[in-house]
Amino acid sequence: MTLARILRALFVLVAVAGVVAWLLPWVLYAASTPFPTRLPATALFFAVVSEKLWSSFVRMPDKVAVKADKDWTVAAVGLAYASVIFTLILHVYARRVGLPSISAAIAGGLIYLLALVLRLAALRSLGAAWSIQLDRADAAGPIVRAGPYRFIRHPIYLGAMLETVGVALLFQSVWALLVALCLFCPAELARARFEERYLRVRFGSAYAEYARDVGGFVPRLRA
Repeated sequence: MTLARILRALFVLVAVAGVVAWLLPWVLYAASTPFPTRLPATALFFAVVSEKLWSSFVRMPDKVAVKADKDWTVAAVGLAYASVIFTLILHVYARRVGLPSISAAIAGGLIYLLALVLRLAALRSLGAAWSIQLDRADAAGPIVRAGPYRFIRHPIYLGAMLETVGVALLFQSVWALLVALCLFCPAELARARFEERYLRVRFGSAYAEYARDVGGFVPRLRA
């Protein structure tokens, strides 16, 4: 089997995992006995996964094609994200208790919401330049410097990492937090490095200049 076929099979697996994560909360809700936060937790899981599916697959269907030849990072990130969500859902249903700390839940919720705003603002700034598979992105457009891209080069990846950390803190799931930090965040960092190599080849010195002026995940201090 060629690398392209493996990548395409993994991409389909990501989509299937997303649908399973979308349905799983309600399946567990129907099969479980009541416990504190069961309904709001289930509804929130459903909303979080629905937003991710919408922004990744439904929002711009013409940009989603099972044609990746080299971009293995989309599968790595997608499967890592599904692992975070599955761990979180199963941990909450196995624990079957309310939130141990309201202050931690509020902090996690705020982190998630701020990260979501950052990611959606970045997606809006990219517009038609966005593609879920980096090696299939449109090579005709210029470097995007609008919105969050004025301050950091990878706002989508930063937002996604903070979202997983925030939602794990919201439900105080140490297991989901470990999966987010040890699996999802490294996958996003690998995707950022893959994208950097692609953009440096595509834009040459123009992207090198942009990278000198704008930090990757942290805004660069200016004199």
